[in-house]
Amino acid sequence: NELPPTYIKLPRFAKPFYELMSLINIPRSDEINPFLIFLITFPIFYGIMISDVGYGLLALIFAALLKKRYYEGMANSVLTIIELSSIFAIIFGFLFDSFFGIKIDHYFGFNGIDFLPNIINILELSLIFGIVQISIGLVFGFINNIKKGKKRAISKASALLFIDFGSITVIAFLFLHIYNYIAYISLAITLISLITYLYYSGMEGIEITTLISHPLSYSRIMGFSVASMVIALLIDRAFTPNPSYNIVVFIFYLLIFLVLHMLNLSLSVLEATVQTLRLNVVEFFTKFIEGNGKNFRPFKIIKRYIK
Repeated sequence: NELPPTYIKLPRFAKPFYELMSLINIPRSDEINPFLIFLITFPIFYGIMISDVGYGLLALIFAALLKKRYYEGMANSVLTIIELSSIFAIIFGFLFDSFFGIKIDHYFGFNGIDFLPNIINILELSLIFGIVQISIGLVFGFINNIKKGKKRAISKASALLFIDFGSITVIAFLFLHIYNYIAYISLAITLISLITYLYYSGMEGIEITTLISHPLSYSRIMGFSVASMVIALLIDRAFTPNPSYNIVVFIFYLLIFLVLHMLNLSLSVLEATVQTLRLNVVEFFTKFIEGNGKNFRPFKIIKRYIK
């Protein structure tokens, strides 16, 4: 009954992402491997949380420089991930019109999306990310559990219906007329799927709270992005050096300006990395992975290069 090890063929640029995912949990060979989705969502979520051209460029430069010191091992993999993900931070920085918190449309004539006035739309987008990713996880869970038993498969399918139609119900009652038939149909399906889930899931039914809280957890994508952006704006307003200052005051303000932005950058990179991992591992993987698999390691000669 021993399962074979888990094997996935990877392009070179993707190996650091798989090493990081494997450090947390390795899917078994009889489970759907979520690596492709992890590879897509990690840099996107990271990019939105930072969404600043200046911070993205600095993170990219520092990661590239540190890789010369940590040229192998997990440190190298994490730095490679930050390096690649910072490109998305630069892209979203242009999209949200932010360069160290300064609006760049005045200088380049580019009209990006003003983040703070559109904060509700960004929040809605974050929640949609959560609903879609968790729904994919429940679909994977249904497929994984088909061979393990009818009850577990039905439990996953009913959880999927509860998430999706529950979201439709909330949207319908909030944004449509309350007498709209779509709202009542989706509400009925939501209640039926909830009862079905509680009946077939057994002791796992206690996890019904996670089906509600996990999609809401994706609001942290918007939350950390706003936090980073507002701190950058406050630094700019308080300590941007003015050419009219005398040389001593100018240098003093410039030093404080640079130090505070570096601290905000460090915090942003740390939070974006940790929170993106959390969303994938806690909210997504738990819907379909039991894990504890073993990586496929072929017989080979391992070469060590010592500098």
